[in-house]
Amino acid sequence: MLRRLFKGRHQLDHPDAEVRRAAVAALGDDDAETLGETLARLVRSDPDTEVRLACVRRIRDVALLETLLDDSCLGDAAARRLMALSPPRAPLASAHPKLREAHVLG
Repeated sequence: MLRRLFKGRHQLDHPDAEVRRAAVAALGDDDAETLGETLARLVRSDPDTEVRLACVRRIRDVALLETLLDDSCLGDAAARRLMALSPPRAPLASAHPKLREAHVLG
Protein backbone atom coordinates (compact mmCIF):
# COMPACT_ATOMS: atom_id res chain seq x y z
CA MET A 1 0.00 0.00 0.00
CA LEU A 2 2.78 2.46 0.87
CA ARG A 3 4.53 1.86 -2.45
CA ARG A 4 1.26 2.49 -4.33
CA LEU A 5 0.59 5.61 -2.27
CA PHE A 6 4.10 6.96 -2.86
CA LYS A 7 3.82 6.32 -6.61
CA GLY A 8 0.38 7.97 -6.69
CA ARG A 9 1.63 10.97 -4.72
CA HIS A 10 4.45 11.46 -7.24
CA GLN A 11 1.99 11.31 -10.13
CA LEU A 12 -0.19 14.01 -8.53
CA ASP A 13 2.57 16.49 -9.38
CA HIS A 14 3.29 15.10 -12.85
CA PRO A 15 3.60 17.74 -15.62
CA ASP A 16 0.96 15.92 -17.74
CA ALA A 17 -2.58 16.83 -16.64
CA GLU A 18 -3.98 13.47 -17.80
CA VAL A 19 -1.50 11.64 -15.55
CA ARG A 20 -2.51 13.86 -12.62
CA ARG A 21 -6.21 13.29 -13.31
CA ALA A 22 -5.75 9.51 -13.55
CA ALA A 23 -3.70 9.50 -10.32
CA VAL A 24 -6.46 11.35 -8.46
CA ALA A 25 -9.18 9.10 -9.90
CA ALA A 26 -7.23 5.98 -8.88
CA LEU A 27 -7.02 6.99 -5.21
CA GLY A 28 -8.87 4.75 -2.79
CA ASP A 29 -10.81 6.25 0.11
CA ASP A 30 -7.94 5.75 2.56
CA ASP A 31 -5.43 7.25 0.12
CA ALA A 32 -7.70 10.24 -0.53
CA GLU A 33 -8.00 10.81 3.22
CA THR A 34 -4.22 10.60 3.69
CA LEU A 35 -3.61 12.98 0.77
CA GLY A 36 -6.35 15.43 1.74
CA GLU A 37 -4.02 18.43 1.88
CA THR A 38 -2.56 17.58 -1.52
CA LEU A 39 -6.04 17.25 -3.02
CA ALA A 40 -7.01 20.58 -1.46
CA ARG A 41 -3.96 22.22 -3.03
CA LEU A 42 -4.73 20.72 -6.43
CA VAL A 43 -8.43 21.62 -6.36
CA ARG A 44 -7.50 25.22 -5.63
CA SER A 45 -4.56 25.66 -7.97
CA ASP A 46 -4.24 23.04 -10.71
CA PRO A 47 -4.51 24.74 -14.10
CA ASP A 48 -6.49 21.83 -15.58
CA THR A 49 -10.24 21.78 -14.88
CA GLU A 50 -10.49 17.99 -15.28
CA VAL A 51 -7.84 17.48 -12.60
CA ARG A 52 -9.71 19.85 -10.31
CA LEU A 53 -12.99 18.00 -10.96
CA ALA A 54 -11.32 14.66 -10.20
CA CYS A 55 -10.14 16.14 -6.90
CA VAL A 56 -13.66 17.25 -5.99
CA ARG A 57 -14.85 13.67 -6.51
CA ARG A 58 -12.27 12.36 -3.98
CA ILE A 59 -12.26 15.13 -1.34
CA ARG A 60 -13.98 14.26 1.94
CA ASP A 61 -13.55 17.67 3.63
CA VAL A 62 -17.08 19.08 3.81
CA ALA A 63 -15.93 22.61 4.65
CA LEU A 64 -13.63 22.68 1.63
CA LEU A 65 -16.36 21.35 -0.64
CA GLU A 66 -18.74 24.04 0.61
CA THR A 67 -16.21 26.71 -0.39
CA LEU A 68 -16.30 25.34 -3.95
CA LEU A 69 -20.08 25.60 -4.39
CA ASP A 70 -19.86 29.05 -6.01
CA ASP A 71 -17.06 28.06 -8.38
CA SER A 72 -18.44 28.17 -11.93
CA CYS A 73 -16.50 25.05 -12.97
CA LEU A 74 -16.62 23.00 -9.77
CA GLY A 75 -19.84 24.04 -8.01
CA ASP A 76 -22.12 21.33 -9.40
CA ALA A 77 -19.57 18.59 -8.75
CA ALA A 78 -18.99 19.90 -5.21
CA ALA A 79 -22.74 19.82 -4.55
CA ARG A 80 -22.98 16.23 -5.80
CA ARG A 81 -20.00 15.22 -3.66
CA LEU A 82 -21.50 16.84 -0.58
CA MET A 83 -24.75 14.98 -1.19
CA ALA A 84 -22.85 11.71 -1.60
CA LEU A 85 -21.05 12.26 1.70
CA SER A 86 -24.27 13.08 3.57
CA PRO A 87 -26.12 10.27 5.29
CA PRO A 88 -29.50 9.45 3.73
CA ARG A 89 -32.24 11.80 4.87
CA ALA A 90 -29.77 14.03 6.70
CA PRO A 91 -30.78 17.67 6.73
CA LEU A 92 -28.72 19.82 4.40
CA ALA A 93 -25.98 21.61 6.30
CA SER A 94 -26.18 24.56 3.94
CA ALA A 95 -29.05 26.37 2.28
CA HIS A 96 -26.89 26.94 -0.76
CA PRO A 97 -28.94 26.75 -3.99
CA LYS A 98 -26.52 24.24 -5.53
CA LEU A 99 -27.16 21.84 -2.63
CA ARG A 100 -30.91 22.24 -2.87
CA GLU A 101 -30.69 21.58 -6.63
CA ALA A 102 -28.48 18.50 -6.13
CA HIS A 103 -30.93 17.23 -3.49
CA VAL A 104 -33.88 17.59 -5.88
CA LEU A 105 -32.04 16.03 -8.82
CA GLY A 106 -30.25 13.43 -6.70
